[in-house]
Amino acid sequence: IMPTNVLANSEPLEIKASASSGLPVEVQSSDNSVAYIENNKLIIVASGVCSISVKQDGNSIYNPASTITKSIRIDKVDQTIDFMLPNVAYIDSKDIDLEPVSSSKLTLSFKTSDNRIAEIENGKLHIKASGVCVVTARQEGNQIFNPAQEISKMIHIFKYSQNIDYKLSTQHFFV
Repeated sequence: IMPTNVLANSEPLEIKASASSGLPVEVQSSDNSVAYIENNKLIIVASGVCSISVKQDGNSIYNPASTITKSIRIDKVDQTIDFMLPNVAYIDSKDIDLEPVSSSKLTLSFKTSDNRIAEIENGKLHIKASGVCVVTARQEGNQIFNPAQEISKMIHIFKYSQNIDYKLSTQHFFV
């Protein structure tokens, strides 16, 4: 029995079809860009809907069997994303590796709330000035995965404090 709904990242589904005559059956997909048949298995390529038809044309002894067609809906898979960002950094910090992670293994894209404070360069956060900056990660999805929910994290970038120390001379000068 073929399911009517599967996820786009599902393993190939075995198709068990036979004719009462014992003659071989032909299995076809209505849309090979969604799923195709290979070695009696349904190979999923993308989300969408396709129909799987099974037919047997008969021979000199048997009439053709009625074609059986069943639709299958292939749904995109939800994904999660995350990245690492310290809460605090200093103006002279080295570029910060954001260590992106996605359950889909797809690449994340990043943006900053203020490119005057920090910007993304080669997948790392490059600090340019002191202030508060929000870094947002996103993943748009593809034919298998839904877009991920955006994640935003805030970083406070500080200048170093300094102190001034001075002393008055305690020497006395005589004239």
